[in-house]
Amino acid sequence: MQIEYSREECADITACLEREWLVTNGLGGYASGTIACVNTRRYHGLLMAAIKPPVERTALLLRLNEAVDIDGETTELMTSEFGDGTISPAGYRHLEAFILEEGMPIWLFNVDDHLLRRSVWMVPGHNITMVRYRLVVGRGPVDLAIRPLCAARDHHAVQRGNPNWHYAMQISPGTVKLQASPSAPPLWFLTNGATFVPGGDWYWNFLLREERSRGYDYIEDLYQPGTFHVTLDPGDTFTLLASAEDPSEGLPDPQAALAVSRATHRRSPFALPSGTPAWLAELSHALVDAADQFVVHRASAKTGLDSQVSLIAGYHWFTDYGRDAMISLPGLLLVPGRGQDAASLLRCFASYIDMGMLPNQFPDTGERPEYNTADATLWFFRAMRATLDAGIGNELLVELYPRLREIIIWHQHGTRYGIHVDNADGLLHAGEAVPGRLPTQLTWMDAHYGDEVYTPRVGKPVEINALWIEALHLMAEWAPRCDDDPAPYAHAAKCATASFAKRFWCEEGGYLFDVIDGPGGDDATLRPNQLVALASCCRLVSLQRARRAMKRIAADLLTPYGLRTLSPSHPAYVGRLLGDQPSRDRAYHQGTVWPWLLGPYVDALRRIGAGDKGVVELLAPFYAHLREAGVGCLSEVFDGDAPHTSRGAIHQAWTVAELLRIIKSLEAA
Repeated sequence: MQIEYSREECADITACLEREWLVTNGLGGYASGTIACVNTRRYHGLLMAAIKPPVERTALLLRLNEAVDIDGETTELMTSEFGDGTISPAGYRHLEAFILEEGMPIWLFNVDDHLLRRSVWMVPGHNITMVRYRLVVGRGPVDLAIRPLCAARDHHAVQRGNPNWHYAMQISPGTVKLQASPSAPPLWFLTNGATFVPGGDWYWNFLLREERSRGYDYIEDLYQPGTFHVTLDPGDTFTLLASAEDPSEGLPDPQAALAVSRATHRRSPFALPSGTPAWLAELSHALVDAADQFVVHRASAKTGLDSQVSLIAGYHWFTDYGRDAMISLPGLLLVPGRGQDAASLLRCFASYIDMGMLPNQFPDTGERPEYNTADATLWFFRAMRATLDAGIGNELLVELYPRLREIIIWHQHGTRYGIHVDNADGLLHAGEAVPGRLPTQLTWMDAHYGDEVYTPRVGKPVEINALWIEALHLMAEWAPRCDDDPAPYAHAAKCATASFAKRFWCEEGGYLFDVIDGPGGDDATLRPNQLVALASCCRLVSLQRARRAMKRIAADLLTPYGLRTLSPSHPAYVGRLLGDQPSRDRAYHQGTVWPWLLGPYVDALRRIGAGDKGVVELLAPFYAHLREAGVGCLSEVFDGDAPHTSRGAIHQAWTVAELLRIIKSLEAA
């Protein structure tokens, strides 16, 4: 799919600063920026290398300041915004078009009837970014000057310069090696046919406007090691290679790497029924392309050597999370036909199971995984079911069944954070209410800041128990295939199912309790978590009750971009996800809209017999959203209040995954 912005659209600097592009390398590294080439986030840069894939992401090349000299007159092509609000130079005024073509960002600059094409891509499997220039048309030759602006920092940080600090440089024919300090990762530039003139200057006081709006450090200084000069005649091409990998160890051929990169975006999307709107076919194609951005590799916990598939939860700041990976697996891997990758991901996370729990998060700096979630482990069973249903052989089940059995045993007898089965009703309790100590947030509604927990859900959360009951049913189904006795699992499932139907229904509200048996009793707050239960393949409530609940959910929580996390009628509702981190965390699950919830919402509609009526209309707003925020992809969240502005991560895995899963289900219908 191709997305294009016209000259008139590119002239709107405010809009251009809000539209961002992203390319990835399959290692966790990425390149990203705005249409206007202004870095508005600390995460924007042309080479954000994953030093220990898929983490330890390090900002090395932040931008390139290009200028063209035509007949002795120099024109700056780049745009910069500084701390005092000054925008200079204003190269965006020369943008003829910005195009996202098969995942590749392309800029067309028009200067005095000379059209210069600039494209960026990353080499799959390598921490290498390629920037290619082509003089498409012109009255004669153009002298192109390229000034790299560099950093050496964690991608979550900002860099402040020092006039006494100069990067070490080694210059040889066609190669420049740059290193900020003896302990910093080196950065190599490789060129063919360019002249490099050393510099060594600091550029001061760049403004990162998105960081300012989010309450973080927002001023950055960047280092310019020198300038590359090359002359282009009409039709000529020049490629600059920026690498975090030592070229002496061998680098891929740029043209071959480009062919591989483009080939991944030429897969045909799955077939849709006749009469499908053209926009839905384009949306499906775009999302299949976008799905590749999240696929990375991680070493297995068993050996630390064998590389297996994982999924980045979102860009720019997330790593691979257990919960997000399990929810996203069906849409990101199975829908595009990557069943073996799905099996690899399940093996990868299974290797990290500890005390019957999947890790929730792999920290970006490579520390020990964090085991602080009650649901990631239970979503693992759903992901396993989907993978087996996709045709993966019984070998995977036999291989992982001992780990699945281990999970059940730990949950029945008790594991971390008070997660255990209550023998009185067979339901799963999660969390500990300890006087004077904040409860650990164990569900996906885990926002907190300092000593304030915004959505405490200690007790028996509705979606946790729906997933627990599914896990028991699946174990009863799988046990005979693995020479195990299904009876204990079937009995536990029967007891828990009966308790769920009896205890979770809130007659006064006409929907399911969000949490029962909490420190303050049962929580009747209207939230979308019950959708996981209403969508379950296990009939957990009667059809009549499910229809009542869905009617209330649609009335209070459904928006054009997904489900609100809290009803607007609730006194704690926050309609805008704005401000500093405490303000955003307070709103994160208190009204903010999450698109991924459309997946269980559509599943629940089908469970109550509504079929696919209105499903296509639910997807329509996301087609337009491909041109907003993260171009060609879908955002993490939206405001609860109209006009439902997009917020959070610009490329979110489970948003893409669940919409792909919905579209795929239309194909099957």
